[in-house]
Amino acid sequence: MAHLLRIVMIHGHLDGVVELSVDGHTNICGTNASGKTTLQRLVPVFYGELPNKVVPRTRRKFDAFYLPHRNSYLVYEYRREAGSLCQAVLTRRPEGGVEYRFVAAPYRPEDYLVEGENGIEAREYADWASGLRRSGTGVSAKLSATSEYRAVIQNDFTPTPGMALHGNRKEALKLRQLA
Repeated sequence: MAHLLRIVMIHGHLDGVVELSVDGHTNICGTNASGKTTLQRLVPVFYGELPNKVVPRTRRKFDAFYLPHRNSYLVYEYRREAGSLCQAVLTRRPEGGVEYRFVAAPYRPEDYLVEGENGIEAREYADWASGLRRSGTGVSAKLSATSEYRAVIQNDFTPTPGMALHGNRKEALKLRQLA
């Protein structure tokens, strides 16, 4: 299974770029309401928990809370079983909800951030993905189903209720290749 190394939130619920290293011992300190629990709730999402289950009922849905802008990113840098560093990237769908992509490279700020009129800004989704492809970095197609994302990140393709690839061998093969 994948080994989570770092969580990076860009232009999300917390301002700017927030990085949390989770490789080894991690200590999160801060004043009340500084975002400690907000970051901790992101760990189960990496392993395939339904995003809306980690947000308290008193708050908005996951995408509106963690990915409030057209250029908000939630980046999980991880090590694959084979040893290579990769990213699982969550973005917000235009109609609401979360999309997942896999990037075959470690996290690099320059892939996501650009110098703009108002200082450092996050790239729009289309610019981000096309920029990675132009540089030769592998980027997967978008996955909209958490069950598909979970199958890839856990490298477990046991059919479960709600899995979108139930009975579709071609889709299952694509996901196995991503894993």
